[in-house]
Amino acid sequence: MVSLADHGGQALEILERDGVDAFDVALVDLQMPEMDGYEATRRIRALPGGDRLSLIAMTAHTAGREPSWLAAAAAAVQELDYERALAELAPRPDAAR
Repeated sequence: MVSLADHGGQALEILERDGVDAFDVALVDLQMPEMDGYEATRRIRALPGGDRLSLIAMTAHTAGREPSWLAAAAAAVQELDYERALAELAPRPDAAR
């Protein structure tokens, strides 16, 4: 199942409605409007089964404002090819495998 949310509050509504176990992974924008990805992550983890959901955090706005632990983690990972990752996670029904 692929669902889109415009902000963290909407993502929580979807997860509460459909159940966390309906999803394999969630992409979390740390700079979402209304409820940022940090707060959304805390609330997702508090949902029943939320501790089992894989979360991938991302942001386009780094500008030195991220916590030191996030900066250290970002320095330790390679750049992710998002199009390829999304294609693997949620292939289009018409795409040949």
